[in-house]
Amino acid sequence: MLKFNLSAMPRMRALASAVAVSASLLLSGIASAAPPTNVVGVWSILVDQTPTTLDITNQGGAGAPGGSACRLIIGSLGIAPITGHYCPGSGRIHFLHKNLSSGATVRDFTGSVSAATATAPAHMAGTFNVVNVAFGPFGEYPFSAMK
Repeated sequence: MLKFNLSAMPRMRALASAVAVSASLLLSGIASAAPPTNVVGVWSILVDQTPTTLDITNQGGAGAPGGSACRLIIGSLGIAPITGHYCPGSGRIHFLHKNLSSGATVRDFTGSVSAATATAPAHMAGTFNVVNVAFGPFGEYPFSAMK
C-alpha cells in the first residue's frame, strides 16, 4: 500500500510550476530569435561530406520585383554559380547550384538560416537534391554551413 506525504504536495506543485515557467521562458526565447536580415558573405559549407565555400555576393532589396517577402540571392558554390532566394521573415533559403560551363542546374538546396549569437556563428542547414548524376547519385542529402 502506498502512502502519500500530503505536506509535500504544495512544494511539489511549486517545483512543477517553476519548471514549467522556466521551460516556457526558454522556449519563448528560442522562438523569438529572428533570422538574419542579410545572408551576404562567405559561408563555410559542408556538402556531401565535402567542405567548400558558399559565397553569397548579392541579396536583392525589398523594393525589387518579387522582393516584398523574399530576396533574390546570387553568388557561387566553390567556383560554380548559384542563384536563388532568401526570406528574412522566415529564415528560409533556396538556391540552385549551376554547372560552371553549361549553366544547367546540378543541385537544388533548401534550408533555414539562423542569426549569429554572442556564442555561436550564423548557421544554415537543410537538404539538397542532386539533379545531375555527374554530381553524385540522385537523391536528397543534408548540408550545413557557418558564417
